[in-house]
Amino acid sequence: MAHMTNQEGWLQSVTDGASRRQIAAAIGRPQTTFNRQADEGRFDAGTIIAIARHYGANPIVALVETGYLDSDEASSMSLKEVAKLLTDQQLIQELARRIDVNESAWAGTFNEVIEGGSDDEAPTGGKPGSARDSGSPTVKSRLRNAADITQRVPRSADTSQRHEH
Repeated sequence: MAHMTNQEGWLQSVTDGASRRQIAAAIGRPQTTFNRQADEGRFDAGTIIAIARHYGANPIVALVETGYLDSDEASSMSLKEVAKLLTDQQLIQELARRIDVNESAWAGTFNEVIEGGSDDEAPTGGKPGSARDSGSPTVKSRLRNAADITQRVPRSADTSQRHEH
């Protein structure tokens, strides 16, 4: 992929004209490595991301502006891909938050909400209507329970990080 011909211009814009020495120190890169990349006019993607994060710029936009990604790539993550980036705790907390916004959307059982069918159609071994009639927990009650549990789990105990690369 072609890179922006003037990454130095991007650098000066994002850092508000900070010196190479200041930038290298701020992002924790060796001065010699940073100077070499600057002299070549091509910072590696890791350096671009570090600079963007340190100076409060969006790293994805920075990668687009410096030619590492095109705009289609930057905006083409599927919802499934985005969801995979969330920890279990973050995902459950978001679902629990949404329950309170639109309660009627969560009133059914899992099969009704997730697959659009009723639990009567799910292989439960019972009679039609038995899942609902037997007091089967709703998605709302299950998610609230899961949210309560995740709020009690210390952050350090959350080992379900989904940052797979």
